[in-house]
Amino acid sequence: MPFGGSSDNKQPASVPIDGKVDRKKSIKLTEENAGKTYTLATCCHPIPGDDVLGYVDEKEMIIVHKRQCPVAAKLKSSFGERIVSVDWATHKVQSFVEVLEIKGIDRKGVLIQILKVISEGYGVNINKMNIETIDGIFMGRFYIYVHDTEDINNLCKNIIKIKEINSVQRIQE
Repeated sequence: MPFGGSSDNKQPASVPIDGKVDRKKSIKLTEENAGKTYTLATCCHPIPGDDVLGYVDEKEMIIVHKRQCPVAAKLKSSFGERIVSVDWATHKVQSFVEVLEIKGIDRKGVLIQILKVISEGYGVNINKMNIETIDGIFMGRFYIYVHDTEDINNLCKNIIKIKEINSVQRIQE
């Protein structure tokens, strides 16, 4: 549904003419307004799909944090009046680098299977990867470009289907 036609009281992330963010309304985070009316916190690296909140700074710019971020918790307790409700709009243009940590049994061809799921199954590009094996067990960190948490969840579900994989998880570095 286009913006303005919604009855759920969510507005595009925009600053009204008076320069103040309406703190009573839930604000929709769109790709078009990224960097203009909101920025993503560097402490917790939220991406579309994460459960987030907004902090309105002195310049009326909204800084988006994951709800479980320790910095967000401090801001909430110290500056509660500056906290706003925010929601993601669909994000399929912007890409974010996220880290998947994959652990499993090392055997010939397992890396190729993982790469097939990432590259062919989802068309996701890899930024870099680090893999090491100790005593027949491997641990790899794959830095991948994703659009949102749905991409990550789908990747994890399909990578874990590989017989030799014991765990797959998104990690924060």
